[in-house]
Amino acid sequence: MASAKTNRRLGLLASLVAVGAALLWLAFFVEHVADWFAGPPMPPPIVWAAQLAHLAILLGLLASLRWRLTGSIVTVASAVLFFALTVWPPVPVLFIPTVAPALLFLLAWMLGRNANAERLRA
Repeated sequence: MASAKTNRRLGLLASLVAVGAALLWLAFFVEHVADWFAGPPMPPPIVWAAQLAHLAILLGLLASLRWRLTGSIVTVASAVLFFALTVWPPVPVLFIPTVAPALLFLLAWMLGRNANAERLRA
């Protein structure tokens, strides 16, 4: 059983990684929007879909800071969609930092649920 202190530390670590990942994806997002959407020819629909998935990654990471479970689910689902649209299998250097906060939040959530169940049984 994880202690409450360990669970808080795990949540803090997940929050820090989420902020770092959000900053990384924000930089990519701004660069891609500037490159792909600045010129006269409109990008194809697959680019629009990838950009929407990219935006969903950003929103999921930021939402996970407040709503950990919901934000984590959105982050993982949109990351899988983004990488399926752009490059599959995903590049581990980008995929792992993207889903790491979500996995840490989910782990903290599961440990917290287990701790609550233990308290109720006692």
